[in-house]
Amino acid sequence: MTDTTKALADFTTALAAATTEEAAFDALCALTKATVGAKLFTVMTSDTDAMVARRAYTDDAANYPTSGEKPIELNRWFDQV
Repeated sequence: MTDTTKALADFTTALAAATTEEAAFDALCALTKATVGAKLFTVMTSDTDAMVARRAYTDDAANYPTSGEKPIELNRWFDQV
């Protein structure tokens, strides 16, 4: 089993120091990459009243920008996610 003590301590420190939403997501991204591993880390929001989803955070803005929105499709993928 991987020891996540340092990653959790680093996350706690970074989160406590975060003064913006982006800094908090940066901390969560670093924790995820250190413990689970990820090639891409994004945070999505969904507005079911307007039936749109938006990317609120990405660690790869060149390929996955946070601008724009896309329609929510109520399907098996939506149920899974």
